[in-house]
Amino acid sequence: FLLPVSCIQKRMATLTFRHIENIGLAVPTAHVNLHQVGLGISQAMLAPQTVSVADADLFKHALDEALSSALTKFDSLEVYFAAGQSPIDVTATLAGELQSDCDLKSFLDSAEKVETMHIFIRSAVGPRFGTWKKGGGKVVKSVTCAHGKAVPLPWSSIDSYADWVLDKIGTFAKAEPADRDAARDVLENTLLRKPVIAASVKYDGTCFGKMDNGELAGRKLVLGEHCREYLHTSTKPAERCDAAALCQSLQEICGVRINQLCVWGELMCNPNFYSYSERGLANKWICFGVTVAFADVDKGVSCRLAERKLAHSLNPSGQQLRLMLCPALRQLLTEVAHCDVAEASFGGLSHAEVVAETAETLRSGVNEGVVFVFERLNHQASIRKWKNSAEGESARKKEAQLLKDCHSRCATLVAEGQLDQRVAKMVENMWSVATANTNPCKKGRKSK
Repeated sequence: FLLPVSCIQKRMATLTFRHIENIGLAVPTAHVNLHQVGLGISQAMLAPQTVSVADADLFKHALDEALSSALTKFDSLEVYFAAGQSPIDVTATLAGELQSDCDLKSFLDSAEKVETMHIFIRSAVGPRFGTWKKGGGKVVKSVTCAHGKAVPLPWSSIDSYADWVLDKIGTFAKAEPADRDAARDVLENTLLRKPVIAASVKYDGTCFGKMDNGELAGRKLVLGEHCREYLHTSTKPAERCDAAALCQSLQEICGVRINQLCVWGELMCNPNFYSYSERGLANKWICFGVTVAFADVDKGVSCRLAERKLAHSLNPSGQQLRLMLCPALRQLLTEVAHCDVAEASFGGLSHAEVVAETAETLRSGVNEGVVFVFERLNHQASIRKWKNSAEGESARKKEAQLLKDCHSRCATLVAEGQLDQRVAKMVENMWSVATANTNPCKKGRKSK
C-alpha cells in the first residue's frame, strides 16, 4: 500500500493504528516512531524491484483486470461490511477470487507477487470501507435483496484451455526417447481423434443461479426468492426455471437423495457487448450448468451419470457434483427445467477441429470465448475456457509468447517426423487468436 509523499509529510503524526486497521492493513506489533521514519517509508516502497519494467507493467495490468472482473461478481462490498466483515475479511474474500482467476494465476509465481496482490486489493477495499463508514455504515436498500449469506453451491471458476493444451504438448515433448512413441499416440489421440463432449459459446454477462428452493444466487451471495433485479438486469427470465423439477429428475437418475441443487447460467447484463441486443440475447438468462449436494455418498453415481451421457465431475468426497453443458444436460435443462441454454454446435469434432472452426469468431470479436467440455478418467469430464485477445489482455500477451514458443517446438518435431502437423496447426490457430488485434464492441448499458 503506497502512501503519497505529501500525505507522509503533512499527516504522518495523525496516522494511527486505528486508521491503518480501517484501510485493511495489519496492525504492526512493534512500536514505530513515524516522525523519525519520515520519507524513508515511501522511498523504500518505491525502490526499484528485481523484475523488469515490462513484466511489472504486465502484472499491474493483470491485477487491474482481475480485480475489475472480481468486483462484478459481488453485488456490493457494503453488504459484507454491514454483515460485520472487516476490510481484512473482504480483502481475503477478494484475494481468493483473484487467485482462482485463470488469467492471473500464471503471474502469481512468487510469494512477493501474492503479497503485492493483497496490497493492491487492500488499497481498493480501504477507501470503500472508509466511504461506507463516513456515510453512517448503512447499506442502501436495493432490489437485489442480497443479505450477505454465501452461496452454498457455487459455480467454480473455469481454468484456461490454452494452459491445458500447452501442458499436454509439454508432457509429450519431455517424454524419454523410449516412451516418445506412446506419448505421441496419447497426445494425438487427445487432440486430433477423440471428439470433445461439447464446445459452447462463452457469453460476457454475470454468473447467476437459481436453487431448488426457489432462491436466486449471485456468484458469491444468496439473493433470496424476491430478488427482482441484479446488476441492473431483471431476474424475470429465471422465474420459469423449474429447478425443483430438475432436482427430482436428477435424484431419480443418480439414485441418491439430493440435499440441494443450483442451476447456473449467464445473466446477460451487458446488452451492448458483442452485439447481444442485435442477436436477441440481451437481458436473457442463458444456462450452462448445475451444481448438486447429495445427502449421502454413493460410489455408483458417476457410472449412472455416464450411462446417461451426462458430463460431470465429483469432488473428492463424492458428495458434491458439477454437471457441465452437454447434449444430455441440454435436454434436461430445456425439457424439465424450461431454461434457455448456451449455444453449442460443435458436437463430434476433435479439439483441433473445434479450434479451427471457432478461431475466426474470436479473432474478429464475434464472441468472448469458447467453453470446452471433454472426457477425462473415471467416467468424469473436464471443463476449460478459451478467450479472445481483448479479454484479460495481459494474460493473453503472456499466453501468446508461450504459444509462439510451443509452435516453434511443434514445427521442429513435425519436420523430424515426430508429430502430426495438425497439432502444430492447432497451436498456430490458438497463437493467431492470442495475438489478434481484437476490438469487440463493448459499450455501457446507456450507450447507443
